[in-house]
Amino acid sequence: MAQRDGIISGVAPGEATAAYLDRVVSLTTVIGAVYLTALQLIPEVFDLYGIGLPYSMVVNGGAALVVVCTALDIKAQVRDVSLTNPGGVRR
Repeated sequence: MAQRDGIISGVAPGEATAAYLDRVVSLTTVIGAVYLTALQLIPEVFDLYGIGLPYSMVVNGGAALVVVCTALDIKAQVRDVSLTNPGGVRR
């Protein structure tokens, strides 16, 4: 396996780096999920107060949710492959 000499300042190499990256990805995922939830609830809040919204806003919010879910699924699949085939080396 080739070493890339990549470092993250302030983080020890090895397991600490993996844990740090996992924490960053998890935090980013949570922030994205909260944002998408808020995006999906905006039309509901306006509807609650009797304010009509253009149909395109409701549709675009759903489309954003589908795109993000697809990206998260692809990320999970890539992670599964990388765990079963470390370093991306084909045998």
